[in-house]
Amino acid sequence: MREFEEKLQREKEDIRLRAEGERRRIEQEKNLKEEEKAQLLEQLRKRGEEQEKTKTKQQKLIQKLKKMEEKMIAGSQVMEVAKKQQKELLKTKKELERERVQEEELQKRLQEKEKNRMKIMRKFNNLHEELEFITGKMETLWKEF
Repeated sequence: MREFEEKLQREKEDIRLRAEGERRRIEQEKNLKEEEKAQLLEQLRKRGEEQEKTKTKQQKLIQKLKKMEEKMIAGSQVMEVAKKQQKELLKTKKELERERVQEEELQKRLQEKEKNRMKIMRKFNNLHEELEFITGKMETLWKEF
């Protein structure tokens, strides 16, 4: 972009120098009538103005391009941040899924232990009832003898 601006600046200077040289040449020609001289000078002035307008338009376009480049750079930086955030989100989702699976496994183990405890409690209750039953029978037999 900088090279393009420098090139435009050089071209602008060259055009100015050529126009100046041509203006001097026209003024120095004594054979030309005053009217022709004025007409040629006017054409030269108009051409110079047109070239100046063209250069100004080109400079404006260069500025627009610079702004667009800046926006594109800013946009690409935003895209990089978004990609990074997306990766972090994916990583967090995987971690949460792993924790959920782990929690489910712990919950299943806890339920299994609770089942085993309940079995033991029922068995203990059954044994306790059986012991009371046998004790009652023994007492009855003991009383009979």
